[in-house]
Amino acid sequence: SLNRASGEVTLTNSATNAVAFNSYQIDSELGSLDPVGWTSLDDQNLDPGGGGEEIGETWDEGGSVSDSRLIESFLLGSSELASGASLTLGNAYDETVDAQDLEFRFNSIEGGPFSGMVEYILGFLQADFNEDGNVDGDDFLIWQGG
Repeated sequence: SLNRASGEVTLTNSATNAVAFNSYQIDSELGSLDPVGWTSLDDQNLDPGGGGEEIGETWDEGGSVSDSRLIESFLLGSSELASGASLTLGNAYDETVDAQDLEFRFNSIEGGPFSGMVEYILGFLQADFNEDGNVDGDDFLIWQGG
């Protein structure tokens, strides 16, 4: 899912079975990705193979990372995402561009590439009635007016 208010990107396995994946790619034709806000699986040190830090022994960011593409792979292994489980990729979406044009693809140990669903959500605070990112007196007046 993708929070359009904060830019947070979350990978969620909505399948009924666990998925072991070894690469993913997120593309935006209009440049709505934020590589600076992206917290890659490499950054998170997810599933290091045998404790190694060499290329291929863990998740590695691709060389073509930009506002149009985020790419990462685990050449000598994979990570398993249980059914219903999630992994965050940080604030990898540039909410100021908000092009809503992302394409998500991944490879599993069973093959691929497979297309994933991209779900855009508005993540405003529960009491932020005017959806400006702040809960303040303006929201109270809207609430009070019913």
